[in-house]
Amino acid sequence: MKYIELQKAFEFGIGSIDKVSDRKISSDDIFYWINLGVKKFVTERVDSSIQKDEVLTEDLSTLVTTMQFKSTDSRFKFTSPNKTVISYKADGIDPLTLSVIKNDYWYTVGENIYIVSTDSKWPKDTAGAAIVKVVDALECTIENVTSRLNNSLSDHILHNNDARPLRIYTDNKVTLYTDGIYTISSYELVYIKRPNEIIITDTNAFLDYTDMPDSTHAEIVKLAIELYLQSYRIENPSNSKG
Repeated sequence: MKYIELQKAFEFGIGSIDKVSDRKISSDDIFYWINLGVKKFVTERVDSSIQKDEVLTEDLSTLVTTMQFKSTDSRFKFTSPNKTVISYKADGIDPLTLSVIKNDYWYTVGENIYIVSTDSKWPKDTAGAAIVKVVDALECTIENVTSRLNNSLSDHILHNNDARPLRIYTDNKVTLYTDGIYTISSYELVYIKRPNEIIITDTNAFLDYTDMPDSTHAEIVKLAIELYLQSYRIENPSNSKG
């Protein structure tokens, strides 16, 4: 839909569902509710995929993105030989322009951890440089990380040139533990970003809204209308219907 079509769909829906449209709703108010509809739509889709252990649907394809943290990133810190802390919710700095990269993280979808080692047995390319490997993480918590680190059979310990770092999420950081023989070269976080706020202007009114797939627009408007009507009925109980 175009921006103006989102507005018209909301207005039409209000008028056909409940006789509350005699109170003029401004464009700003309409898009306030449509933005809430977008957030509810995304949240419901994510919650459903988690509960059913399913892959996220195409409905969220435009919001899935990847953020990579390298050792040169200010958000990437080696705090000890076997510990790396990454501030994955913080804003970053573009190394070329030195401009701030605003963080738009919302939900984690997946991750990739790249490891490398200077160990003599570690595989090398034809030029003699250590080959970087991509591996999964071993999820752990603050409560069990110490026992995991002290477990000589834990998969975070390098064995036959293979290992899976221990990983803890805390607040706005992810902490990765290795055995110190290999290190974290970089970390990729695959996530759902926060949708841009929808604002209608004279210049974009007749442009297509593309932050979310077109197939989702009708349901987003429907959710927005439901949220608006719920709020209206709470504020105006004498006008509520059935």
